[in-house]
Amino acid sequence: MEISLEDGGGSASPNLKRAHQAFRDRWKETDESMCRHSMSFHLQHALRSEFFASYMYLIELMPVVKLFPVTCEYIKGEKQFYYRAQQFYEDVPASEEGMLGDFMEIGNVDLEGSRQFLKRFVGPGKAGTHCALDCGSGIGRVSKGVLLPVFEKMELADMMEHFLLYAHEEYLGDDADRIETYYCYNLQEFTPPKNKYDVIWMQWVACNDIKQLLNQKKQAFRNGDRVRLRGVQHELRRTLKQAKVDYKNKVEGKLRDNNIKEVWKGMRNITGFKKKNGQVFEEDVDKANDFNQFYNSGIPKPVSAAPTTTLLSTLPSWSSLTGSCHLSSASVDTATSDQRSLSLTIEEVRAELRRLHTGKAAGPDGVCPKLLKDCATQLAEPLHDLFNLSLQTEKVPVLWKTSCLVPVPKTGRPMEMNDYRPVALTSHIMKTLEDFCDWSNKNCLLLNTTKTKEMVVDFRRSKPNCQPVCIKGEAIEVVQTYKYLGVLLDSKLDWSANTDALYKKGQSRLFFLRRLRSFDISSDLLLMFYQTVMASVLFYGAVCWGGNMTDKNSRCLDKLVKKASSVLGRRLDSLRTVVEGRACNKLYAIMGNDKHPLYNVLAGQRSSYSERLLSLHCHLTDKDLMNFLIRCKKSLRPNGVIIMKDNMARQGCKLDPIDSSISRHLDIMKCIIAKAGLEVLAVERQEGFPEIIMPVWMIAMK
Repeated sequence: MEISLEDGGGSASPNLKRAHQAFRDRWKETDESMCRHSMSFHLQHALRSEFFASYMYLIELMPVVKLFPVTCEYIKGEKQFYYRAQQFYEDVPASEEGMLGDFMEIGNVDLEGSRQFLKRFVGPGKAGTHCALDCGSGIGRVSKGVLLPVFEKMELADMMEHFLLYAHEEYLGDDADRIETYYCYNLQEFTPPKNKYDVIWMQWVACNDIKQLLNQKKQAFRNGDRVRLRGVQHELRRTLKQAKVDYKNKVEGKLRDNNIKEVWKGMRNITGFKKKNGQVFEEDVDKANDFNQFYNSGIPKPVSAAPTTTLLSTLPSWSSLTGSCHLSSASVDTATSDQRSLSLTIEEVRAELRRLHTGKAAGPDGVCPKLLKDCATQLAEPLHDLFNLSLQTEKVPVLWKTSCLVPVPKTGRPMEMNDYRPVALTSHIMKTLEDFCDWSNKNCLLLNTTKTKEMVVDFRRSKPNCQPVCIKGEAIEVVQTYKYLGVLLDSKLDWSANTDALYKKGQSRLFFLRRLRSFDISSDLLLMFYQTVMASVLFYGAVCWGGNMTDKNSRCLDKLVKKASSVLGRRLDSLRTVVEGRACNKLYAIMGNDKHPLYNVLAGQRSSYSERLLSLHCHLTDKDLMNFLIRCKKSLRPNGVIIMKDNMARQGCKLDPIDSSISRHLDIMKCIIAKAGLEVLAVERQEGFPEIIMPVWMIAMK
């Protein structure tokens, strides 16, 4: 990593400068060698004195207190340097020997000198001693020897997670209780919280221009040149501001290009969301065992009891590990067994073989689908006999149910097991048989009792004890809430559980919105992020639950909308506005589609005088019936009609003043005219009369 020395060399000792130049000339090697030498201090004996002289020369030139990291565009190949450095540190053990190499001579004199150097900038009238941040901490050598004796609390940041784990569990010892937070980030992408730390100790800085300005500022301060000091301070502030603007433009470009994937990747780096834990395996056996444990973690273990499903049912995934599936005849219901009997013909087998995809890989039996498809005529008869024999005996050959998993990387650089997609290779002969079984399952309508739930919706005061629903002798689980198509349904139909889930999701996405706002992203792009990320979650299924929500739940979601509105600096649509707009759009879509199931219902609700929808009128006679009708009145059909009328009124549309009673009279008049052999051509309102009277004319002809 290059360090600018043009403007700062005059303030240091000439001997130190010559030693530094000698050190650099002798050790100018590859990036990996320079990274190893600067990290481990593993030097030859002849160069130790030159190295420390060079190190002291750099200390004299570069300040280390109040140096905030700035995320900016990488220049002069520094992005490649950071990548190589991270690859190098992945193989370094988390220990003092790994940090320093064979040079383990850390004396108290050096530590005390560093503490005295730090105390020049902290204390009364200077920086405080409450909390400090160690960036690029490694295992915490600087924190333990220099920073913890000075500050009350500490926070560590490093890009290697195993360094931080070793620091917390072993290296820091009892001082680990004084470490509040561990940040696992790349330092060039890490932005510390504002107004939290008294001192930030930085060992790596990414921008050469900022380093050069800092050196100029220090030189002007030492020389007493106030005019130059002010100019350098102004230029430093301008450079920092420009670096932030460049990063803001970079994020805005990703949002403007609708590159949401890159935006989320940057948000994960900023917030540390779902940090990946990389792991390196030396042996193939260890890698295979870890893949097996990872992919089998979500598979239930087989029970000791004999399975009660037939071969036509979907076999559990663990059955492929147990060989053939033997079913006792006592466990099969004879009544249903006769109904599910399946017999195949040679023509059906031949047609199914010809539908195979030739581009698929072969299974563990080594039979590729191209062979089965090309030789379908010759292989149809023997496979027909095998399939029918397997269905009659309810047994499957072991080779047919044997499968092997092949992990396929999802990304270019997989870091953990979740970055691999498991692809199961099974026998294509068994897949052909399973296609017939799937067809039988769909036609026989078999239910999976483990995935079937029962939810009782009862609004009566005295609720009777309901008998449990049993399917094939298994009682169905009774639940109070159930998630269906992303919406949580509850037994009270008050949408409280769904509101709580939406509020939690909205809070997490509001945090991301605030993080983007801290980078001064334009308001239009923030609005796009709000609509695509936050509003899409808050208002999902609003037409379904928006009308029957309680006022408490409605205020809860409106609170999130108001917070997002303050972040964006503009007014956003409330929950009620969104629900009304989507309800109107839904009704318009239904009325424009004559194939929709509710089209005939709404068509029968239209006024015979005009095309508008009439409100539903019903007489309430019983208290329970009244409560039921009140709930139904808030559903989409009646509530949407009212919302549509209000929307048309707000838009300035002229509504005809005919209510439902007059409409019924007009229908009666039309019937009378039709019985007289006349045809109604038009219905017009008589002008010049009050709206209460509303006389109308019917134009009819024979």
